[in-house]
Amino acid sequence: MTSKISSTKNFLSSVLLASRPKTLTAAISPVIVGASLGIKKLDQQIGQENLDHSSILSSLGLFLVITLTAILIQILTNLVNDLWDFKSGKDTSDRIGPKRAVQAGLITPEKMFKVISFLTILITTLGLYLVTVGGYPILIIGILSIISAYAYTAGPYPLAYNGLGDIFVLIFFGPVAVMGTEYLFTNSFSLDAALLGLVLGCAAVNLLIINNTRDIAEDTKTNKRTLAVRYGRNFCNLEFELAFILPILFLLFFGQIYVLSFSSWLLIIYLIWSLYFYRSKFFSLRQAEDFNKYLGVMGRYLFLTGVVCCVSVWL
Repeated sequence: MTSKISSTKNFLSSVLLASRPKTLTAAISPVIVGASLGIKKLDQQIGQENLDHSSILSSLGLFLVITLTAILIQILTNLVNDLWDFKSGKDTSDRIGPKRAVQAGLITPEKMFKVISFLTILITTLGLYLVTVGGYPILIIGILSIISAYAYTAGPYPLAYNGLGDIFVLIFFGPVAVMGTEYLFTNSFSLDAALLGLVLGCAAVNLLIINNTRDIAEDTKTNKRTLAVRYGRNFCNLEFELAFILPILFLLFFGQIYVLSFSSWLLIIYLIWSLYFYRSKFFSLRQAEDFNKYLGVMGRYLFLTGVVCCVSVWL
């Protein structure tokens, strides 16, 4: 009995390791921002139309379902990545990044596949509920999200192996996640959601840049053609900078059309400070351990960015 409990604990800890908890803020942050936009609009409607505040309270349950679904989709992506990087030979014994569960022998490929299958069924079940709330737009987003979770490292043309991982992360952990969440609350899309989604998507891309920069040597050996492998460290430094600068430029550009509010300036100042603070630290990274520690730092930065975006919504 004791050995069975111990075996179960080891299995669950291995799955937790493969889910990469430090990066899950990439799934949580866009949901809280999209929910903030949606609930803010509901609050405005209540003020204008004298609606019952129970409409906001009922939204909390919806928020929890959306958050759980988003987290599970990212975990699914990470588990598929863990399994297929092993099966394709991309993860080797020379790996310098955080330990991978299947490659390290902590969980068998067969068991990992079962976990992936279970997660897919669970996500589909939650997704069907969200489709009843949001209709066909949410159905399309859900289908594309699940397909992309597999296509990131599996299938005939893995996105991560062919330099498309950055675009995938920018789109799905940015505008798609924020706009999709807002739509579930309001049945409409907005420019605000697209812009804030871009901010969060760029922050999520920086997590990937850290990973890919650290793994240039190993990915080159295993023919994993990330942008970092194709164009080198200097390109990674530039991409890291652009991930801060692009949202600032977009906010300023659209601010010429829609007059920038105090909250918009707050977000712009925060991004400029972030560029100054994080840029030099990333440029100085050399050792694998430093890259791995910095992943946690950027994970916390991503969550903080989500909080700042929420504040800018409510100010």
